[in-house]
Amino acid sequence: MSSEKQNSKLETLTNVQAVLAYLLDAGWQVSQSGLYKHRKAGKIASETDGTFQRKTVDKYAKLYLRQKATGKKKQDHLDELQWSKLEKELEKLEIDNTRARLKRDVELEKYIPRDEMYLEMASRAGVLDAGLDYWIRTTAAEWVRLVDGDLQKVGALIDAMIREKDILINQYASIRDFQVIIDGIDDDDEEDEL
Repeated sequence: MSSEKQNSKLETLTNVQAVLAYLLDAGWQVSQSGLYKHRKAGKIASETDGTFQRKTVDKYAKLYLRQKATGKKKQDHLDELQWSKLEKELEKLEIDNTRARLKRDVELEKYIPRDEMYLEMASRAGVLDAGLDYWIRTTAAEWVRLVDGDLQKVGALIDAMIREKDILINQYASIRDFQVIIDGIDDDDEEDEL
């Protein structure tokens, strides 16, 4: 037998039983009665001699049958993959947009670099510490006079201290510039860093 005849035999299924066996082997969910119903409805057509072309059978399976492994039609599986791909692309676009927005906000100086923020916080803590030290040194004598060394007047002393502390904390919490000198940093070092 020539190779052309063998190839055409492989490409042709002789009857509905051969189609059924081929589809089941290929992993499609199909029954003999379902296959006959589909043939009667014109979903799968035979050649004039009653045989079926394999590519016609494959096309029929992709359009009308479910796969055993997934329980879904081939197109359903492809649609799910396409949706999944689109969702991933959308997620990537959203991340890219967020990054671009953040980069733009940084360029517009809407954010303070972390190192500058930490330096600002350290500076403010230094201002608070220095203010508390100054407050204690300058008001200690007044506190002693306030209570005349009398333990009965400790409540008045505490009230006075809290009032003074509140004034200092309000000054600290206000948004304003402070001049802070940090020991160990020369003006020459700052110019080198810039």
